[in-house]
Amino acid sequence: MRKMSRRLWFFYVSVLGLTGSFGDRAEARYPNAYRKAQEKKKQNAESLESVPYYWSPDRLNAELGVAPNAECPEDLCRVVYFHRDPGCAVCRKMAAMLFRTLRDGFSEDLRKQRILLRYVDMEDPKFARTVYELGVHSPSLFLVEVRGRKDVRAIQLEKIWSNSGNETVFRAYVSGELRNFLEEMRTGRKER
Repeated sequence: MRKMSRRLWFFYVSVLGLTGSFGDRAEARYPNAYRKAQEKKKQNAESLESVPYYWSPDRLNAELGVAPNAECPEDLCRVVYFHRDPGCAVCRKMAAMLFRTLRDGFSEDLRKQRILLRYVDMEDPKFARTVYELGVHSPSLFLVEVRGRKDVRAIQLEKIWSNSGNETVFRAYVSGELRNFLEEMRTGRKER
């Protein structure tokens, strides 16, 4: 059997997470690489804990002082983030950035419930019809216009993935698109 390189071992332990007898032998053979792999795994776990997966609408409503069972208006904009369960680190980060964007830039609209935030697990069978109608294939963000409690139109914000690496750009993109969408709702024009 060939001798394993330190880089290959680091890959096996840190990326694939192999443990057991292989990990024990490797720890004895390459103690520094093993220690680095364990530190990296711990840092990854801590960074994921700092970005909770569900920034729930209930938490947002509680922060804004909206009653939990408040009556919704008939005309509103629903912001829907479709995700998988469990989501990747980038999906969780985007969910957190979306939460902060709405909380900081649209608190008045959220308080008056002109905007509703929803997180939808796209693999949940109870949302299968919505996922099919909107053509959702991967984690996505949609803005849905609701008139008379019926969905009138929906647009997908397609650039969230390309902007996910920079929170400032992500928040500016989502805020701008949402402001345009709300203006189109108020004036009745559809500029898309």
